[in-house]
Amino acid sequence: MTDGKRETVKAKFLEAYRGDKPLTMEVAARHAGATRVSLWQWRQNDPGFAEEVRQARDRQDSFRVQVVEDCLFDRLTKARASPAEEIFFLCNRSLARCRHVATIRAERSGPDDAPITFATLLEWAGNNSRLGGFVGNGRSRAAWR
Repeated sequence: MTDGKRETVKAKFLEAYRGDKPLTMEVAARHAGATRVSLWQWRQNDPGFAEEVRQARDRQDSFRVQVVEDCLFDRLTKARASPAEEIFFLCNRSLARCRHVATIRAERSGPDDAPITFATLLEWAGNNSRLGGFVGNGRSRAAWR
């Protein structure tokens, strides 16, 4: 491939990969008429191109995270989320407002007073239809506030 053609393909790849549509690097490469191997080689040999690809990849990652967050939020608001998804969301987005989650961390112990493991928490969540099911299951050391 000539230098001029290579630069044209690089530009076309970056245009697609920087766009407002979530794409994998491979799809953007195909769109530009390149292969993943070519992209890898160009990134190794051209630090400026490598930096532009990294920035575009970070933007693509942000798109993907937003799509996943939107899907999770949709599942949560339509009561289709699993208890584990609810716990994940609460622990990662609103711990300060969710005293019961903080209480679980501070006032719970696992079987035989062992520390709570993530597997134990999932087991408890699986045995209860909603997060409120944690209350009154006989495993609390202190009253729920």
